[in-house]
Amino acid sequence: MFRLSKYELRKNRTALFVLLAGLAALQICFLIALRGKTQDYAIIWSTILVLYAVVCYFAVFIFAITNYYREINSKTSYLVFMTPVSALSIILSKMLTVLVLGVILAAALGALGWLDFSLFLNQYSVYKSMGEVISEVMKNFGIDTAQVASMALFGIITFLLSVFSTVAMLYLCITLAATLLQNSRLKLVVTIALFVAGIYAESKIQGVITDLHPMVYRDTVDLIYLLQQSWPYALANLVELALFMILTTWLLEKKLSL
Repeated sequence: MFRLSKYELRKNRTALFVLLAGLAALQICFLIALRGKTQDYAIIWSTILVLYAVVCYFAVFIFAITNYYREINSKTSYLVFMTPVSALSIILSKMLTVLVLGVILAAALGALGWLDFSLFLNQYSVYKSMGEVISEVMKNFGIDTAQVASMALFGIITFLLSVFSTVAMLYLCITLAATLLQNSRLKLVVTIALFVAGIYAESKIQGVITDLHPMVYRDTVDLIYLLQQSWPYALANLVELALFMILTTWLLEKKLSL
């Protein structure tokens, strides 16, 4: 499985290099504007940098989906899925690759964002004083930095779980469309239709969870409160992730003719 993950990383390295090169170029522009003490340009470049960073992050998941679609619907799928490795291992290697890239990229972008934010505050002291005021207000409400960091980490974990569940759903939709329409050009249309139906079904499940486990609103929010309110949704995403991967594996091994 880990060898297959290395193959997935090598396959995407050119696209990742282009994205990171663009990120580096924008970072240089931001630093030049910051050094030139042009506040308006620094804000503009920082905004563009943030938007581009978001695009880079989601590009990792888009690459995973498009690569799988091409493999399933082209002759290269034979080389991938006819190896002496189980289909489950192949799917797990793809998900592991996305996980590793997602975590590394999130950590790198987070560190870069923190560095740029610190440099911006040091350059323009008025924003630094505003940050101190906000920090003081948070302390008055009993919210400290460690608490905010723990809640942010929890939010990132639940977000990644939701994204992985969506990626696994798309894998299943792509595989099911290829199974139903072996030689048809309508596979992309069917894939999109299946995905829309899956999202609709998922929203209904979320609605049932909300009815069974209604949100309890409080004046203060902490990590324990978030865990109590979010665990049914996280569990549902985890179950969906496992179910989608199992069904995709079964279709690859039993139904799909590569």
